[in-house]
Amino acid sequence: MEILNISMNNKNSMTIRIRAVQVNSRGQVVIPQEMRKTMKIKEGDTLMLIEKENELIVRKEEDVAKKLGEEEFWEKAKLESLKKAWSREDDAWDKIWEKELK
Repeated sequence: MEILNISMNNKNSMTIRIRAVQVNSRGQVVIPQEMRKTMKIKEGDTLMLIEKENELIVRKEEDVAKKLGEEEFWEKAKLESLKKAWSREDDAWDKIWEKELK
């Protein structure tokens, strides 16, 4: 359900779309197809979630890196995120292994 679609026809043209989406039990949301198409978001793209003054901002990773000009910083942030994910996976395998030993 589209709640708001504003087009301002002047030299600083802007379209604003606001959509309501639900968060599932795993904390996931689905970005509506027309928004993914407009924003050129495709499967496998990495999105950055930015928490700022009680707002959640979603940006494409490459857009954030370009804007900040700190690609090295974002590369390190991505690696840290992967390390945490790998650590959780290792913990899961350790628990499985412990059960097999019993």
